[in-house]
Parts: sequence; C-alpha cells; structure tokens
Amino acid sequence: MPETITVQGKSFWLIVAAVVFIVVILLLVILLPLSFGYVNYYEYGLTRHQFTGEVNDEEFYTMGRHFIGVDNKFVKFPATAQMLRIDDLVILTSDKEEVTLNITFEYFIRGYDLHYLYKDYAMNYEAAILARARKAILEKSASLKYHQFIDEKRVVEQVYFEHLKNEVNGYCCEKGCNENYRLCEPRCRPYATCTVSDKGMFVSVRYMQLLGVTWNPVLYKMYLGQALTEVFVQTLHHDEVASMIRKQTEFEVGEILNGVDEYVQANMSVATEIREKAKANARAITDNAHVLGMDVVFDNLGLALSVEQKASFLYLRTLTYMENVYLSVDFSQLTLSPSVLMTAKNANSESMNSDAVNGNAAKGLVT
Repeated sequence: MPETITVQGKSFWLIVAAVVFIVVILLLVILLPLSFGYVNYYEYGLTRHQFTGEVNDEEFYTMGRHFIGVDNKFVKFPATAQMLRIDDLVILTSDKEEVTLNITFEYFIRGYDLHYLYKDYAMNYEAAILARARKAILEKSASLKYHQFIDEKRVVEQVYFEHLKNEVNGYCCEKGCNENYRLCEPRCRPYATCTVSDKGMFVSVRYMQLLGVTWNPVLYKMYLGQALTEVFVQTLHHDEVASMIRKQTEFEVGEILNGVDEYVQANMSVATEIREKAKANARAITDNAHVLGMDVVFDNLGLALSVEQKASFLYLRTLTYMENVYLSVDFSQLTLSPSVLMTAKNANSESMNSDAVNGNAAKGLVT
C-alpha cells in the first residue's frame, strides 16, 4: 500500500512539472516576440511603458530590431527631412509697408538630442518649430526695406534663412560635423562645450525657400513706374554716351586710315624710285656687257664695222625693250621691212608712217 501511494505521488509531480514546462514554453513563444520592437531606417525611437505611459528619454534607437520588453513600445520620430510651410504671413518692412510671404523650410531631427526634444515639446514639436519660425521671420522683416522684396529677393531669402537657423538650430555645432560629409556652421560652438540652451529646438534647419511675395498693388505699380522711368533715363544717357564714343571712334579711325594712306603712298614712291633705279642700273650693266660681247663677236668673225653700224645694233636692241614698238623682218630677202610703232592708246588705229621707221631701221641692216 505505501509503495502504491509513492508511485502515484511521483506521477502527480511529473504531470505538474510537465504542465509548468509547457506553460513556460507557451509564454516564451508568445511573449518573446512581443518583447522586440522594430525601428525603420527612416525613423528614430524612444521607449514608452504601456501601463504607466512614462517615456524613457535617456536612450534613443535607430533602425533595427531591439529587445525592449513586453511592457514597452516605441514612440517614433522621423529621421528624414521634414518640410514645414508658412502661408500668407503678413510682415511689416522697415519703411512701414506690408508684404505677404509664403515660405517653406526643411529640417532634420537630431537623434542624439531626441530626449531633449521630447522632454520639452513631447509630440507637439512641429507646432513649436513653426511658431518659432514665424516669430523669427517677423522679427527680421523689421530690418528689411520694401524695395528689397522686389529687387533683391535672393538677398532677402538668405537673410531670412540665416536668422531662422540661428533661432531654431541654436548656436551649437552638429555632433560630428567636419568629420562626416557635412561641414560645421560658421562660428558655431563645439558640441562638447554646449549647454542645453545653446542647442535651440534640437533640430537642424538646412534649407529654406521664399516661394511667393505679394506686394501692395498701389505701391507696386508706383514702384514699377519709378523703376521704368529710371531705366528710360539711364537708356537715354547710355545712348548719348554711345553716340559720342561712336563719333570719337570714327574720327580716330579716319585719322588712322589717313595716316596709313599717307604712309603707304610715301613708301610706294620710295619703292618705285628704288625699283626704277635698279632697272636702269641693270639695263646699263646689260647694255655694257652686250657692247663688249658684240665687239668680241665682230673681232672673232673678222668683221670691220664702223661705229655707226655697231650703234645700229644697239638701237634695234633698245627698240625690243619698248612694249609699244613692233618689228617685222623679211628673211626671204634678208631685209628689214618697215616697222610699225604703236602705243597702247591707239593700238587698234591706223599704222604710223612706215617709211620714216624703215629709214631709221635700214641704217643698221647687215646682209
């Protein structure tokens, strides 16, 4: 009997242990997956206790799957650029004129300052950022003039952007700037030495666009009229200056061309004189050489010619240099036929008296 009770007692405890083990396994299977939370690549996360609602702002989470316990859930914030828009903001310029603006800007939440952001603004940070941005634009508008919104829109946009960054970003450098792809802002304070008040609203405004500017219609027309009048006056002035410069230029060009013509004419005269002298000298040398050569030829042939006969050869040779003289020779009778003297002016007119030419040419005839 005692042995039976002992066996039954052991069986009972085995069943109890098996049930407990199964329950534990089931709890692990059910609760373990619930203890993990996932943060996407475009998000930051803080953990919040599901029962007390308390948020643990001491640690922030980036992308990945994290073990946070069954009783915690993630409160998520965007890690990518977020755009805010200010529409129909009426500002007052330094000269007391109204202008209506439409502005957009993009900001990034600083993950490493996320606990400060949540502690100060909870989930209402966008409304707070927008309110601070509107205040910054209104404050800076008091230092701008009305005409700048018409003539210098890019300058106005840059002025607003710099002031907006100072008000929203604060004066603290981004953590790790100059070590990564982003440069530190000029004159910012190193992150390690910054206080909480230096960090602004714990976000980084990186871009801003001045989308639209609406002016007072009456003032805008008046300003455009003044601008057009100034442009017209400047155009007339420039036309007058251009006309004076054009006349002065034409005068100087004329003087230069006249000087060039005079210089060319003077040098052409000198060149012609040098050329004619060279031709005359060359002809004299050639004629002298020809006379000496003819003397040698006549001496070698044994011809005793008079000085007058020798001169006739030189005369005939001189005629061949003249462009307006044409000679014809009758080789059948070994005689020199009448010559025809023509000039370029009367080349097609009647021939000159051939007997006079024939009489002069016959003196040098050699048979």
